[in-house]
Amino acid sequence: DSFNTVWAGTLGKGLNQLTPSTGRVTHFLHEADNPNSLADDNIAAIISDEKGGLWVGTFGGVSHYEPNTGSFTNYSHDPENPASLSDNKVVSLHIDSNNLLWIGTWGGGLNLLDLNDPHHIDPRTATIIQYRHNADDASSLSEDSIWSIHESTDGMLWFGTQLGLNRFDPETEKF
Repeated sequence: DSFNTVWAGTLGKGLNQLTPSTGRVTHFLHEADNPNSLADDNIAAIISDEKGGLWVGTFGGVSHYEPNTGSFTNYSHDPENPASLSDNKVVSLHIDSNNLLWIGTWGGGLNLLDLNDPHHIDPRTATIIQYRHNADDASSLSEDSIWSIHESTDGMLWFGTQLGLNRFDPETEKF
């Protein structure tokens, strides 16, 4: 990350932070009684943002680590809130050139969180846009498991699913 820290996620043992200059390793785990802890101990994706924060894709949603406070803010699926994550099994993350966080899930489709929106810092007020496969719409995702995300130099976004590669045009918002 921007602080020359090495992050390693595990399946079932949380998140590890190595500070190479000191050799110190810090372990972060989900604590059921602490809402500011990691969302889940199964980590599938990690990406740093331009402000020095860390976004962590877990099987319990997305956790945002704030290095100044050492705490996590968690975004998860809320069946009562259509502007929440579509699913908690987050397996891919990407921040594009417009500072938009793309969140791929295992079976729950694709989600978009605008990191430029001041409301994004609070999961209760954040607006997450969901993209799902729709069999009646040829310009929707081909499938709802998003394993990889990439932005090409022409600004197109590419999503790897279980059924192949999907290209997304941000201008038309079509796949």
